[in-house]
Amino acid sequence: MNELEQQLKTQRLAAPSTALDQRISDAFAAVARSRQSSRNRQIIWWWFSAFAACGATAALFLSGTLWRHPTPKQITYRIEAQGRLRLLLLEPPASANRVPRFVVTTHAP
Repeated sequence: MNELEQQLKTQRLAAPSTALDQRISDAFAAVARSRQSSRNRQIIWWWFSAFAACGATAALFLSGTLWRHPTPKQITYRIEAQGRLRLLLLEPPASANRVPRFVVTTHAP
């Protein structure tokens, strides 16, 4: 060890101050109180965040189920002709009627 260290080792230490001890104790107590109050605030904010997340999830779920588009269904339209057009379509044309065969037989005189 060098000379400076030897001198420091041999010197007497001053007695601790009671005021200093009281200030240090007060500082530690204040820190402990502030930690506890900040923990309480953090817990409140965690609960608030959890409720907000649950509410947002429920809102998204409900909006997805309520605003669902209906499933497409088949639509069938039936268009019928009216009047003379209906008669023309239902009755076959005259050219479609076959003329009956006439067979004429004669006897020779």
